[in-house]
Amino acid sequence: MFLALRDIRFARGRFALLGGTVALLALLVQLLTALTAGLAQQSVSALLAADADRVVLSASDGENATFATSRLDESQVEAWTAAPGVDSVRATSITMTAAESPAGRTPVALVGGASDLGASEVRLPRTVAQELAVNVGDEVTLGRAQATVAAIGENLWFSHAPVVEASLEGAQAAAPGGAPIAALLVRGGADWESIDQVAATTSSSASGRS
Repeated sequence: MFLALRDIRFARGRFALLGGTVALLALLVQLLTALTAGLAQQSVSALLAADADRVVLSASDGENATFATSRLDESQVEAWTAAPGVDSVRATSITMTAAESPAGRTPVALVGGASDLGASEVRLPRTVAQELAVNVGDEVTLGRAQATVAAIGENLWFSHAPVVEASLEGAQAAAPGGAPIAALLVRGGADWESIDQVAATTSSSASGRS
């Protein structure tokens, strides 16, 4: 202890440099952790906010399933809907498009599947509503369709784009090539692995835990 204190007194600059370096490294780790958490939030916050126990994607041979490549057909939807222990199944489409109004244009992720919206209604996040200068009752253009703003809600994100919510029919009408079902949001308590095998799908916890 005495020798350490003596070294510190005679080499103050060196120890100050080492201490400052350690502090900067600790700060850098904290900044990177916060940045990673923010990017992750802007990537999947719309899914984390979904009222679901399980997110279902189509199975892919030898590759990780992603929302960009997932395509589910009616037989897979029916297999999950009819499975024992499944309380509800919400078919969801995800399309990258643009929202337009006379005030401007902004890229958005159009998520179809909202059961509380009509075929020509959408729910805008606050940031998009402000950017387009629209309120409830106004019309916006999404892809190839016109839609009425039925509600303005919280800011949700998918793939770093603000999420505009629509019914599945509304999203399919807006997408130029149609909006295939990309995912199922499932509620219940079932044997998930068995259903995945029967339906040829892959599923994971909606909270991010397997």
